[in-house]
Amino acid sequence: MDVKPLKGIATVSIAKGEKVGAVEDIVVDTQERRVAAFKIESGGLMRKDHCYVPFGAVQSIGDDAIMIPDETVLTQSYGDRASGYLTLGKLGDIRVVTDTGTVIGHVTTVHFDPSAGQITEFEVGKGGIGGVFSSHTLIGAGNVTSIGEDIMVVPANSVGMGGTS
Repeated sequence: MDVKPLKGIATVSIAKGEKVGAVEDIVVDTQERRVAAFKIESGGLMRKDHCYVPFGAVQSIGDDAIMIPDETVLTQSYGDRASGYLTLGKLGDIRVVTDTGTVIGHVTTVHFDPSAGQITEFEVGKGGIGGVFSSHTLIGAGNVTSIGEDIMVVPANSVGMGGTS
């Protein structure tokens, strides 16, 4: 499952049968290669509140909503290790470089197993002029050597340099 379509979907309390907010961002644990939490935005036009749903507290993820048991699973932070956790927005800033020193693009999205939270693939894009000649490559999470604050390193032999559109 691609994480991008999850932005904006409802988060629903099963106990109350109510929407508690909408997914604003996705938090990824780059060390464990898993979805760690969902950043939830709630409130009205004048006041917005932000909280997090740890992935382990999610009961299910559907096409239209993330289902949680109740509001007691909401937290004010998303993890004890600040380093190694990146939001989807920050992941988009990461350049992907092969271990031979070739930049192949930047992370455009993450694919994960919705039942376990494990990242299965990183989608890497290399833009063209206005996106017309852009290409995308899928890199298996097991093929990633390391992920830092601004660079992801992958073995050159794990990347099909032609890419897919």
